[in-house]
Amino acid sequence: MYIGVLGLVRLFKGILANAADHISPLGLLRTKADITGSVTKIRPCADKNTLAEILVESRAGKLAARTMVSVKHETALFQQDGKKIRRTAFQILKTGQHVQVWFPAHVLAPLLGQGTAEEILIVE
Repeated sequence: MYIGVLGLVRLFKGILANAADHISPLGLLRTKADITGSVTKIRPCADKNTLAEILVESRAGKLAARTMVSVKHETALFQQDGKKIRRTAFQILKTGQHVQVWFPAHVLAPLLGQGTAEEILIVE
């Protein structure tokens, strides 16, 4: 059977669209995080759809990367305690905590320095 490139793209988009409603939020946690670092700033937002913006800073030697992450009501937040991972509330997030952040597949947030998080894991 020959589908062609366009057919494969349509098939893949359909799978992703349907999967979004059926995949456990923990699905992304099984993949490598888009960014990993420490929360250095939490700024409340006036936008009713956004809980806050957090600044996540990661360091590699003398180099530092900073990413402004929007946290929306639909952003899934988790907290890790040893091997246990459980859902948590946004209010648990504090400056100084180490986090891992996942963005939607189509977002280039780590390259652009900003983006809306799909999932955040607070690592204890």
